[in-house]
Parts: sequence; C-alpha cells; structure tokens
Amino acid sequence: MLQLLGEYVVEILRLLHTNVAVLRGEDYARFAAQNPRFVERTKSRIVRYWDCYNRREYPRLVEYPGFLVAEALDWWKPRDVPRVRAR
Repeated sequence: MLQLLGEYVVEILRLLHTNVAVLRGEDYARFAAQNPRFVERTKSRIVRYWDCYNRREYPRLVEYPGFLVAEALDWWKPRDVPRVRAR
C-alpha cells in the first residue's frame, strides 16, 4: 500500500489520505524504518508528481494529498520540506 503513495494519480492519494489511520500501524512504521531508501525515493516522487501534474489544483505542496499522507506517517521533518514556490 505504501508504494501507491509514490504514484501520480491524485484520486489514489486522496483515498490514502482519507484512510491514513490504517497506514499508521506498527508494521508500516517498521517497514519505513527498515527501508529508508524507499521512503526517500517515495518522497521524491511525491514532490515530482505534485510539481508536474497537480500543482494547479494544489498550489502549495503542503496541501497535496501525497504530502499529507507522508506527513501523517512522520516521513517529513520541517527541514526536509522542500521550499517550492508557486509559479
């Protein structure tokens, strides 16, 4: 399920955001801790897909459902959040 977080289809991300409580389990946290490269790659994809496909609908990254799910999973630290300005 975490792999879907790195997809560009915003409807999938909205569904994940609606059900983020399911993703907060111990198993998911353990998986993320054991797979830091996966987490970093997924975060990078979230930013790229937001920028490429969803920036009009979500002018700020911090409003994008993919970001919100990753944030709820404690994948983002304040210093990690890219400073991406609206065009």
